[in-house]
Amino acid sequence: MILNRKQKIEKSFGDKASSYSRYAILQKESAQKLCGFLPENTPLNILEIGCGTGFLTEELQKKYPQAQILGIDISKQMVTACRQKFTGYVNLNFETDDGEYFESDKKFDLIVSNLAVQWFGKPVTGLKHLTKFLNDNGILFYTTIGKESFSEWRTILQDLEFPSGLIDSPDYSGIFLEDKKTVSYKNALDFLKSFKKIGAHQPKENYTPLSTKQLKKACDTYDAAYQGKITWHILYGALDSSGRAIKR
Repeated sequence: MILNRKQKIEKSFGDKASSYSRYAILQKESAQKLCGFLPENTPLNILEIGCGTGFLTEELQKKYPQAQILGIDISKQMVTACRQKFTGYVNLNFETDDGEYFESDKKFDLIVSNLAVQWFGKPVTGLKHLTKFLNDNGILFYTTIGKESFSEWRTILQDLEFPSGLIDSPDYSGIFLEDKKTVSYKNALDFLKSFKKIGAHQPKENYTPLSTKQLKKACDTYDAAYQGKITWHILYGALDSSGRAIKR
């Protein structure tokens, strides 16, 4: 059976559901940081897009223990992991769903998403769609990958005139913070394998993988130039129920 891109993404993350929490260090840090920007007033209903194994869910539960929280994820295995992790929490519910095409008769006071919307086919359109499910005074907060993420690896591939499978970042709306973080890996292969450890290794559509010879040349060139240093560019954004940026 030939899988489409969304099915491949679902499978990649699902296969790593049991080990995701061990390796997704930066994802956990961004979830904690995002929660610090959320409103102090307790929302009645919260929707979390791309709940994964529950990094942000855990922060939401601590901050808003009285709120009803619905977490959705495209991966059935991730949803199962959350259900097992949060057994006994009557205010937490989890469902398998694609956040980009989410539909509901219900509206929410708060919608949140941590490092998930970059996997949408059309992230900006998908975010706009989600704002339809906010109450009039509701807010959507999200984090995603910025254009300067992995700039070192992108530069090497560009200089060598090799194709890049890294997903492209569009011009997102409502960005109120850009956070750049330099992470040290052992080498280029360690950096590339870090994506596979959490299931985040599906390349962009129509990507032609590097040959073994090309990959070795790119890794050797990167290692000589950057010694394992990679920039992560994390964007923090907020939109109102009309899809407009919120001034902060």
